[in-house]
Amino acid sequence: MKRPVRLSASTLSVLLDCPRCFWLQVNENLRRPQGPFPSLPSGIDAVLKAAMDEHRERGELPPELAGTVRGALFPDQRQLNRWRDSLRGDLRYADATLGVEVVGGIDDLLVENDRLTPLDFKTRGFPVKEDTHAHYEHQLDLYAWLFTKLKRGVSGRGVLLFFSPVAYEGQGVVRFRIEPVVVETDLQRAAALLQRAVKVLRGPVPNRHADCAFCHFATSRVAHDAGE
Repeated sequence: MKRPVRLSASTLSVLLDCPRCFWLQVNENLRRPQGPFPSLPSGIDAVLKAAMDEHRERGELPPELAGTVRGALFPDQRQLNRWRDSLRGDLRYADATLGVEVVGGIDDLLVENDRLTPLDFKTRGFPVKEDTHAHYEHQLDLYAWLFTKLKRGVSGRGVLLFFSPVAYEGQGVVRFRIEPVVVETDLQRAAALLQRAVKVLRGPVPNRHADCAFCHFATSRVAHDAGE
C-alpha cells in the first residue's frame, strides 16, 4: 500500500464480510460483480432528506423521532449539505499515521446536549429484527470518529430510521412502517476497524473465505489475468 487509500463505511462493509474481497477491491481494483444499483432506496432517501429539511426550516423535530431523541435537527443546512456529499464534501479526514483518507456522507444529523448524533435512513423490505441494527454499527461508529477528528463533539449515540412497506393504500400511496433504533457509537471500535483494514491491506492477499460467494469468481479472474 504505497499511497493513501480512501476508506468509507461501504468499503469497510466488504472487509467485515470478506477480507479477501476487501483486499482485492482496494489493492487490485477487482470489485465484486454487481447488478444494476437499485434506484428505489436512493429515491426514498432523497424524499426523506427533503422532508427532514422542511422540518429543519421550521425548527421542529420530525414526529418520527419524537420520544426517541433528546434534541433537535442540526440547524446549519449549508454545512449539512457538505457533509451529505460523500464524493466532494468535507466529512473526511486524512490519517497520516494509518496512511488512509476516511470519507463519509451522512443522511442527517441531530444535536443532543450540544453534541452531534448521526442519523441514517434505511429502507428495507421487512420489519426490523432484533439484530438488524448490528449490520450498521460500524457506519455510525465511523461517522462519530470522523466528527471527532473534525473537532466536533459527539453524543456517543447514533440513530437508524428504518422504513419498510406495510400496505398499498391506492392512488399511488404506500404506507411504511417507521422504526427508529438508537445505537451506541464506539470511537475505539471505529479506530480498531481502521487499524484492521490497514493491516489487511498491507499484508498478502487473504485466503479464500469459505462462506463468500464471490471468492471463487475473484480467484478465477486473477488466475485468468495471470495467464494461468
